[in-house]
Amino acid sequence: LWSDLTTFQSDISDLDFIVMNPPFHEGKKTDSDIGVSFISCAYASLKKQGRLFMVANQKLPYEDILRQKFSQSEKVYEGRGFKVYAAIK
Repeated sequence: LWSDLTTFQSDISDLDFIVMNPPFHEGKKTDSDIGVSFISCAYASLKKQGRLFMVANQKLPYEDILRQKFSQSEKVYEGRGFKVYAAIK
């Protein structure tokens, strides 16, 4: 199932897991707010104990929003310009 996670869609609010690689720029301008929006909508779309798996550019600061939203979150990989996160609602 593909969905645009920049806005919450109530018809997909009971998912077991989400795998995502949110964009981080519009044109050449870096914008971590796009990823923050993806994370917030992913949280709302997951059922209790649902899991988020996310790939992000290494320079983007998503750790705080993941800790704020999810009961558990961890960075499972960092290298080659990327970070991979796993989080549980």
